[in-house]
Amino acid sequence: MELENAEGLYLLAKHYQEGTQIERDHHKAIALHLRAANYGYPPSATALAHLYNESDLIERDPFEAYTWALCAARLRFEPDNPPLDTDALEKELSDEQIEAAKKRTDDYIYNL
Repeated sequence: MELENAEGLYLLAKHYQEGTQIERDHHKAIALHLRAANYGYPPSATALAHLYNESDLIERDPFEAYTWALCAARLRFEPDNPPLDTDALEKELSDEQIEAAKKRTDDYIYNL
């Protein structure tokens, strides 16, 4: 059985993301952030929101940015204080996408 530490995954993801002490690799950074976020680690959910919103590592994806911002806020028990301006992101999404992101957030939180 492999044991993982969410904070350790996050820190390793940041090294891959920033290219510090290791070669920059956006695929590994995102994969590690996703693993840490799946443990309910708020900093990785926040990092994913920022990566999908404003990174030179991956193509910008407002839906993913919005979804991870909602998840990060819920994980920090601050649903009214997301790490990104979700109002601005909502302007880029359809009503269906907004509802899908909210449902996906609920499912994510429920399944932790």
